[in-house]
Amino acid sequence: MNDNNLFVTKAYFDSLSAEYVNLIVDSQKQIYRNINPVLTRRVKGRTLSIGSGPVMNFADANTDEIVCADISFNMLEKLPVRQKLSRVNADARALPFDIDTFDTVVIPFLLHHMAMDSVIDTDRTVAKALGEASRVLRRNGRVIIADLFVSQFVEMVERSFYAPAIFYLHRSMRPMMYFYSMANFKELLADCRLAVSSDQV
Repeated sequence: MNDNNLFVTKAYFDSLSAEYVNLIVDSQKQIYRNINPVLTRRVKGRTLSIGSGPVMNFADANTDEIVCADISFNMLEKLPVRQKLSRVNADARALPFDIDTFDTVVIPFLLHHMAMDSVIDTDRTVAKALGEASRVLRRNGRVIIADLFVSQFVEMVERSFYAPAIFYLHRSMRPMMYFYSMANFKELLADCRLAVSSDQV
């Protein structure tokens, strides 16, 4: 599995960390305003947030502890200090936690950044991350995924132009992103033996 895009993505976010909140979060305030109360209602107990960078996408009212894991150490350093919060520099594909560790696993706006150098490798990588989230989840726990999805037609176009798009982006050291359709993502979840309780917020 070739992971050049993972290297480019990590380097991109490492360099962007100081400006991330101003450049990205402030430009998408409405998305974050919408998602925060939804996630806050659903997270509970010991909670793992994977790939959230310097942004907490939910309040900690119903949590006992929050562990934020991100592949970019620079992004983790920008997280606000909270009493319940700890930081772990980790890859979503190989989480450094034992089985049955968390009551809730949140994957906020990460999956589209897990694009690899081909569509097939992207599917495998996302499936591996989902498998890891499931592995560290306690029985009757919940994996909560917040991301942006596209229509099946748009995803078909993405797949058709994947190779030239990633070639062009890498020439300027910018990372490839990949957005799933809900239908295809549900198939991926089923392959990972994860049941879908809701596809709406």
